[in-house]
Amino acid sequence: MESLSLPEIISYANDFSPICADCTCSTCKHHTKAYVHHLCQTKELLGLVLLMIHNMHHYMEFFEAIRSNLRNATFLAFKENIVSKYLSHIRRS
Repeated sequence: MESLSLPEIISYANDFSPICADCTCSTCKHHTKAYVHHLCQTKELLGLVLLMIHNMHHYMEFFEAIRSNLRNATFLAFKENIVSKYLSHIRRS
């Protein structure tokens, strides 16, 4: 797991963009990194709930992509793409 440095964490306080620009979850559509950062820093439960909504959305999309690739008999190519991205990320770390 990748850890964040203090300047990276502090930078979220003034970042008024969504967590992920292309994400369609409720959290990203309606809240900013700065707001979620504030909620987490003040230990408001809503911050964790918003992060959970965002993370669950990504898991649901990932598993839908797996099901779709299984239906279309393209799962092996899909898997190789995921493994390739993972390995390139590990090499950069």
